[in-house]
Amino acid sequence: MRLAVISQKYSVLLILIALVVLIAGIVILQPRVRIGDVKRGTLSFSALPPAFPLENGKQQIVKLELTSAELSQLAAIVSGKMLHRDNPSCGFDANTAFILIDASGVHTFMIAEDGCGIIEEKSTGRFLYLSAQEVIKVAAIFKLHGGKPPYGI
Repeated sequence: MRLAVISQKYSVLLILIALVVLIAGIVILQPRVRIGDVKRGTLSFSALPPAFPLENGKQQIVKLELTSAELSQLAAIVSGKMLHRDNPSCGFDANTAFILIDASGVHTFMIAEDGCGIIEEKSTGRFLYLSAQEVIKVAAIFKLHGGKPPYGI
């Protein structure tokens, strides 16, 4: 009887260990944003008067080169973040985005248009989530260049 109780305890312990290993494996294998040494980057947004005049009665789409400080700041915000499968209803547009270019290629990050702090990584179609502080930093870069912050800040 005593042997059965001991082996039952070990069975429960083994199941718990297996669950912990499984969960850890899922977290470790979750895809993440991997940004190397960023060489160049651009900011894209819909221009608003009076900073940018209407062109034929329509808003212009402005594309600006980012400074090295802005590149570093944006890369630091997104680098290492987990990419999630999701189906958010916030709406994304490649014209409200920042693009970072490193040795591995072009990374386009489309900003949610409703202020929720979600970014879509265009090439994977997956999403990453920003903290409130990160939202403010990204919005400040848009504001600095005369763009309407995508978050309504």
